[in-house]
Formats: sequence, structure tokens, C-alpha cells
Amino acid sequence: MLLPERMCRMDCLVAKDSADALVFRLHAEGLTQLGFIDDDFLVQSSISRDIPPQRLSAISLLAGRVKKSADSLAPYGAGDGDALAGLLEIDVEPKIPVLRMTFAEVERYANDALVPVEAHIGAYHARLREIDTESHEKRSLSEKLLPLKGAGLSGIQFGESAYLTTVLGTVPAEGYGQLEANLSKASGGCFLLLKAAGSDDIVHVVVSVLRRDSDALDEALRRSRFTRIAVDVESGFDDALLEAEQSLERLAAEKSGIETSLGKLNAEHYRKLLAVLELLEFERQRCEAFRSFGATERLRLLRLWVPLKDSSRVEGIIRGQTNGRYAVNSVVDAEGSPVLLSNPKWLRPFEPLTKMFSTPNYGQVDPTALLAPTFILFFGMMFSDVVYGILLIAAAYYLYKKYAAKSDSAKGMSVVLSYFGLSAIFFGLLTGSFLGDFVGKYVLGSENGSQAIALWLDPLYNGNMLVYIPLVFAIGFVHIFIGYLVGALDSIRRRQYRTAIVDYISLMLLPLGLGAYAFKGMGAGLLVSLASLILVFMGSGIMGLYLKVSGMLGSVVSYARLLALMASSSGISMTVNFMTSISLSAPYIGIPLAAAVFVGGHIINIALNMIGAFVHTLRLHYVEFFGTFYEGGGTAFEPFREERKYSLLIKQEV
Repeated sequence: MLLPERMCRMDCLVAKDSADALVFRLHAEGLTQLGFIDDDFLVQSSISRDIPPQRLSAISLLAGRVKKSADSLAPYGAGDGDALAGLLEIDVEPKIPVLRMTFAEVERYANDALVPVEAHIGAYHARLREIDTESHEKRSLSEKLLPLKGAGLSGIQFGESAYLTTVLGTVPAEGYGQLEANLSKASGGCFLLLKAAGSDDIVHVVVSVLRRDSDALDEALRRSRFTRIAVDVESGFDDALLEAEQSLERLAAEKSGIETSLGKLNAEHYRKLLAVLELLEFERQRCEAFRSFGATERLRLLRLWVPLKDSSRVEGIIRGQTNGRYAVNSVVDAEGSPVLLSNPKWLRPFEPLTKMFSTPNYGQVDPTALLAPTFILFFGMMFSDVVYGILLIAAAYYLYKKYAAKSDSAKGMSVVLSYFGLSAIFFGLLTGSFLGDFVGKYVLGSENGSQAIALWLDPLYNGNMLVYIPLVFAIGFVHIFIGYLVGALDSIRRRQYRTAIVDYISLMLLPLGLGAYAFKGMGAGLLVSLASLILVFMGSGIMGLYLKVSGMLGSVVSYARLLALMASSSGISMTVNFMTSISLSAPYIGIPLAAAVFVGGHIINIALNMIGAFVHTLRLHYVEFFGTFYEGGGTAFEPFREERKYSLLIKQEV
């Protein structure tokens, strides 16, 4: 439990013609991690780098077709409306049942899945692009013609005739007079200027001059900040506007119909396409695995990392898939072994907290078993409230019932939240916190508030804070002492005796010296403390002595956050309750206002204190506790296996 699984490196020589079946079986079983055989080793062994099977290109092409179809259907899904599942990235849709298949069978299955959708999707999307283009054109025309509605204009009036040049455009309202002057100058007074429509800012105008003055017209319009409007219609503008609006309605209806059809295709085929894509991804992974192998004319060399407990089973698989034509060289605890954590069922939900900091080095202590109890304890201490804890357990139960069967992460999260809730209830009972002082003061009417029903002490009552201050410092000393103790024992296990003494036991003696001073007198305390300082000095020198001792004392002081968050949680609850009691006296709206303040205030307090309790508990473990003994930096064991999200294997035939 305190150490990761022991690993075995298995270097396997197998016949070239049996490697494909062996990789298939290993992938299906999911017991091994494929090791990449480095080039130097291959060169020294006169072995070439292996290459993937030829079917990899066919897999990639087929997967591309399936992905294109799936991506095309994805926007048209109805969705299940489960916002929480989306937030937690939990797929609640049923999986597609499939049999164990060879590549040829997967290929047929994929093509069969594409037949009902691929051609339809292509035609639908081509028509949607045409509709979008046509709609854009009609909408642009409508926007141009709408301000000119009722002006009696027609497309045939504009452009160049035998004698005239006529244009349509807009000018700023304040520039209309300037336009008129510029036109008069450019055409020698021979021009026509009509206001077709206008507003406070923009005026739509029709300008007509003799054709011989066309060049002068362009310069006059430029100086007048004139913007041309090109309208490619020959009919009357009102008729063209009506036709554009009718076309937009028709196109919108057609687009809606196509999207409905795509939605039906999504409902019938999208999940199956995802399952097919998943199966093709498995085939790709099996092919890509060969890149990590070595190969000769007749043999392939595989390197497998296997948990020691599974090594016999894996060798049995190799024997069965190669008909006994194989050779295996097994090395236990080999250099570079990946790390597989080994914890009992109740501890596994806490493994992500360890991994979030860093995976342990191979052979190093796995701190998950040490982290879990104190993480639960510290969170509950900072979140301490009976009702809040009950709500947390209720949320965990809901999460478990709804999502545990579909998501291991949701299952683990629900278990962790349950532990947190129980811890919050325990400390809430000790401090008498039921929604702060709501029960003690406002339900039971006690002047002592939470202290009246506390099994121990309410930290905000009278001088109780003075009891909690040395308590949290003592918790800090004990927590850090445990860290140094684990570091010392781990160093002794690895026969690093000097490290155990000068880096760990030396600092363990310091809190012991303080304890001896408190219970056995000054002489014993000074003796133990002096021994601690001498050992630290021997290992780290004068500067190291200062940094380590001051660092340890600073870490202990950091545990004051346990009391700070406990007090702030209770304090905010008391404030919410007080504001609720004041709100009740408001005329007419007192009851609904008080209810809103009470419910909203406590919801905000729960949210803030959950975040605060989690973050500060995380910090106490990552900085103060792990800093005493834990290094991390290991490489996690990543089994070569089928990660099924969309497909469900209903028949295990390997």
C-alpha cells in the first residue's frame, strides 16, 4: 500500500508471423505497457527498427472518412440537456454493442456504417453551402433596397445610356449641399440630383449627368464622400425587394428542413460512427505499436513492462499466441520502470490527488495512504458544519447514483465527497455548528449560540480561540513529524542511513525536544533540541541549519489556516443568520426577503468554503507535508489497452 507495484521488464523474441496476433491479444488484455527499444540498443544488437503493418494507411484513410461524417453530423445532435454531465465530461449516452473483430471485420463494419450517411451528408452540406451563398446575396440585396422602398425606382434607370450616366448612392446628410455644388461645377450646371430616401445621417440620392461628363462626375462624387450602391436588378426596386424577401423565407425553410434531416441522421447514426472511429483507433494503436519494436528477417523483439503479479499470465499469453516459439528475458525492478500505484479500494479515489502533484518515483513511498486520512480531517475541520456536511453527502449520493455506473471519475469523486461530508459533520458536532449558530441561537434560543449544543468548543465563543491556536500548531507538528518519520524509514529501507539521520531524524528530534520541554522539564527539552540542531548542522552546515529549522517552524505556523477557515466559515454563517433575522422585520416583504438572504447566503458560504477548504488542504499537503519527504517525478504506468468510450464489447473472443 505504501509502495507502488513491483514491475517486471520482459524482452520477448517472437516469430515475425505471430507478432500481429500477439499484439492484438496484449491490447485486448491491457496488462502491459509497451516499452520503446532505443536505437543504440538495436544497433548494438544488429537489429533494425520495425515498421507498422501495411494496413495502417487503409486504416488512416477509412478513419478520415468516418471522422468527416461524424464531424459533419455533430452540430445537429439534440443533446440530452444534462449540464452536470457535460461539466464533468461524462458520456451518459448508451454505448454501441460490438463483437471482438479482426481488421477485415472492422473495415466491413465501418463501410456498412458509412453507406447510409456518407452520400446524404455530402449532398446535404453541398446544398447548405449553396443556400448560404444565395441567402447572403439576397440579404445583401434586401439591405440595399429596403431604404428605397416606395421610391419608384427601377434597375434599368441606372448605368450608362447613349447620352446619360446615372448612378445611385449615399452621401452624409450634412454633405448634400456640397454634393450639389460639386456636381454643378463638374457638369457645367447640366445634371440631375434627386433625393430618393434619407435619414438624419445618410441621404440616398440619384445622380444623372451627360455621358461626356462621366470622368468629371467620378471626381465630384469622390470629393463629396459619395458611396455608390450597385443594384444588379432590371425590374422595379419594390418588386425586387419583395422577391428577395420571399426567397429568403423559402431558403430558410429549405435550410431548416435539411437541418432536420441531418438531425435525424445524427440520432440514427452518430453514436455508431463514433464507435466505428473508436474501433479504427484501436487498430491504429496496434499498428503504431510496431514502431517501438525491433525486427530481423524472421523475428521481432518486444519490450513489455508488466506488474510482477501479472508476469506469469502475460508469459502464458505470449506462449499461447506464438505456439511456444518465443524467448523471454525478464528483469524485475529494472531501471526506468514505470509506476503503478497499489492501494486498497477505499484509497483509490485519492490517487488523483497524489498524481496531480507528481507520480512517485519507482520504489519510492506512495503517499496516498498518508494523504487520504489527513486530507479528510483537514477539509472537515475547515468546512465544519453539520448541515453543510449532510448536503455534501447528499450531493455525493446523487453523483454516485446517476453517474457512477458510467464514469469511474464520478464514482471516485462521490466517494471523496462522502468522506468530506462525514468529516464536516463530525467537526460540526464538536463545534455546535448547524448552519452556524442557527439552531443554537435562533431555534433553541440560547444566548450561547453554537456553544450551547457543541460537543466540545465553538471557536468563536468567548476565549475558545485560545484553546484552538495551540491545537492547530500541535496538529502541524504531528503532521510534519509523520512526514519526517516516513522519510527516515524510507531512507533506512533503501539503506541510506546517513540521509535518514541528518535529513530526517535530526528534524524529528526538534518537535520531540519541544514536547520534552513541556512535559519533562527544561533539561530534557534542551538536550533533545540540542541534539537535533547538531545533527542538522552536521548534514547541512550553518546556512542549512537556519533554513531547515526556520522552514520547519514556518510550516508549522502555516497550519493556522485550519483555524482561520474554521472560524471564517462559522463567522459567515453567523452573519447570514443575523442578516436573515433583520430582514424579517422589513414590512410586506420580510419573509421572502429573509428566505432569499438565508438560502442565498448559505449557498454562497458553502461554495466559498468548499473551494477554500479544498485549496488550503491541498496546500498543506503539497507544500508542508510532501516537502518533508516526498520527491515524485516518476513515470506513470500506461497500459496498452482498449479505452472504450463509445463501444461496448459484448463477446470476449480473443
